[in-house]
Amino acid sequence: MICNQSILFAAILGLGVFGTAATEAVEIRERDGWDLVWADEFNTPGQPDPEEWTYDRGLRRNQESQFYTDKPENCRIEDGKLILEARRERVKNPNFVPGSSNWKEAEFAEYTSACVVAKRDFLYGRLEIRAKIPAGKGTWPAFWLLGKSGYAGKWWPECGEIDILEYLGKDPSNIINDVHYKGSDGKHKHAARRISAGAPSEDFHIYALEWDETELRFYYDDRMTSKFTIAEADSGDENPFRHPFELRLNFALGGWGGTVDPQILPLRYEIDYVRHYQKKNQAAE
Repeated sequence: MICNQSILFAAILGLGVFGTAATEAVEIRERDGWDLVWADEFNTPGQPDPEEWTYDRGLRRNQESQFYTDKPENCRIEDGKLILEARRERVKNPNFVPGSSNWKEAEFAEYTSACVVAKRDFLYGRLEIRAKIPAGKGTWPAFWLLGKSGYAGKWWPECGEIDILEYLGKDPSNIINDVHYKGSDGKHKHAARRISAGAPSEDFHIYALEWDETELRFYYDDRMTSKFTIAEADSGDENPFRHPFELRLNFALGGWGGTVDPQILPLRYEIDYVRHYQKKNQAAE
C-alpha cells in the first residue's frame, strides 16, 4: 500500500484467470490443520471495538486524495460487516501550511474515507478476510501488513510490507498481491503479481495470506495466486518477514488508484470478518 509507482507497474506479472462466483458466507470458522487464534466477526453495530482497532487519520501516504477520519460516516459496523465508506466532502486539513507544496499540507481535502489498524501484532499463520471490494475510477481498497520494526528505527521499505489485497477500480478485473522490502543493495525491492480475477467487485470473496518462516503464499477464494520466498529479502540485516507486523484495512482514493470520478461516491468497502489462524503445532506452543 506504500508504493513506488514507477517500478510497480514494471514488475507486475499476469497469472491465470479465476472464476467469478461469490464465496458462500462462512459460518464454520475451523480449518483443517489450523487453529483460530483471533477474529473479529463485526457482529456488534456501531464503530469497531476500540480494544482491538485504532485509526489512521488525515492525509497519510502515496499522494492519495482522501482525508482519513474516525467518523461513523466513514467507518462503522452494520448488518454484521465493517463498512469503510469513501465520501465526497470537503474537509479542512489541520496540518495546512500556507504556501507549502507538500500535498500533506494542503488546505483542504475533497474526499473522506477510513483506514483501521489492528492493535495486536501478527507473526506467521493464516490471515484472511471475506470482503466485497468497491469498483470505480480512482478507488483503491486494500488489506495489508506493515512491519512493526518501522517503530524501532527501521522505516519503509526496510521494515517490510505485505499487500494481501490491492484493487484498482481503473483495472476492474484484476487484483494485486505484493511484497516490499529493502534489497541487499539498500534499495527498495518488491515482488508484485497482478491476478486476473473476473469481476471481484461484484460479490464477496476471500483474500488470504499463509505465512511461515520460509514463504508468503497468497490466496483468492482458497486458490493460491502467488508466493514469495522470504529468503529473497535477506540483505545482511534482520529479515523483516521474520518479525511482527501490524494489519490495516483501508479504502484509499486517488494516488496510484488514478483520478477519482466524484460521481461514483459514496462507495463502500464491506468486510464480513477478519480471522487469524495458526498451524496447530504453532498455536500450541
